Amino acid sequence: ERARSHAMANVMQSPWGFCVDARHNYVIFHGATYSAGAVDASLATSSASTVLGVPYCPSAIRFTQLSGTTTAAGPITIKQGAAPADTITINAEGTIIW
Repeated sequence: ERARSHAMANVMQSPWGFCVDARHNYVIFHGATYSAGAVDASLATSSASTVLGVPYCPSAIRFTQLSGTTTAAGPITIKQGAAPADTITINAEGTIIW
């Protein structure tokens, strides 16, 4: 949601994206392609959670500046402990469906 909202607000006059790095952290970045110099935030994942379906950097899910559109992505599956898994999809309009 952060990457999409930044893209739609045209922050840094740039598209925004997210991916997972080699340490399994979520990475939010600006620019047409991932680069370490364009990282806005790197958020640690919980050791108790499992996330499947988010591409590893330098591949990424990218949102177009101003429109927030993207290539459809998902399903992204999040599982934490004994709780049921949650599934997230992102449609071509950039809508994030929980």
